[in-house]
Amino acid sequence: MGTRFELVLDGQDATRLRAAGEEAIEAIEDAHRRLSRFKRGSIISEINAAAGSDPVYVDDELLDLLGRCERYRVQTGGAFDIVFRAAGGAGEAGSEPICTNRRPILDIDTRRVALPDPCQYIDLGGVAKGFALDLAAESLRETGVERALLHGGTSTIVAIGGPWRIGLPFGDPPGARVTLENLALSVSSQHGDRPGHVLDPRTGKIADGAHAAACLARSAEQTDAWATALVVLGCLPESAPPGLTAVLGSADRGTLPSEQRWTVEGPHAGAVAIGSTHGADR
Repeated sequence: MGTRFELVLDGQDATRLRAAGEEAIEAIEDAHRRLSRFKRGSIISEINAAAGSDPVYVDDELLDLLGRCERYRVQTGGAFDIVFRAAGGAGEAGSEPICTNRRPILDIDTRRVALPDPCQYIDLGGVAKGFALDLAAESLRETGVERALLHGGTSTIVAIGGPWRIGLPFGDPPGARVTLENLALSVSSQHGDRPGHVLDPRTGKIADGAHAAACLARSAEQTDAWATALVVLGCLPESAPPGLTAVLGSADRGTLPSEQRWTVEGPHAGAVAIGSTHGADR
């Protein structure tokens, strides 16, 4: 997925934790093998290669993921999308992505996916990290791990148990912290190593809705998709799903309120984000 994943497992039995961690890493690697449009033989590359022709059989897990991505698109008014059209061909490297209104055909009964336009392609980069982290976290829970922290590229994080204290890369003044417990966090911004890299999929132009956004929810896949969409939108719309909360930074400095508290309803709730922590606590 073009990024680094790291897992921190907390417990007394190092041998058991290492085995659990290796299983979780395999889940991440398997997601990469299946979902990368650049990896030859992946199911996504097969779907893209068959664009405009025959539908491709997929498993239930991927069919469900594609269905959720379509819901994210609808909820965000198109600020999040996984389907593009490239003048150079179906997802060729270096081709310019252009948003398309022609949606993929998802046949639930036969578990087949088809792209109607031969120049269309699917790119799951907006949710792949979160999806993989959710799979890894589920793997850890199934093996009995009660406290762990997982991240992909430091921008999407999953906390099992807690509390885990995480620093945000923006704020006014800097040093905002998030305390996570059984929740996921994603951050997206227009600064850093790739300034202006977040594009509005509706126009193909650099997004100018917000300088930065941080999302908190139960699912890393959900926060991954919404954090990027909020940089495009510049606000949390009424269509946002229940249980998802966010803080947005201004376009000039990426500022946060001096104190901001987040809460997420439902089982395992209790994560709180607090802005502007300094001094010995930093």
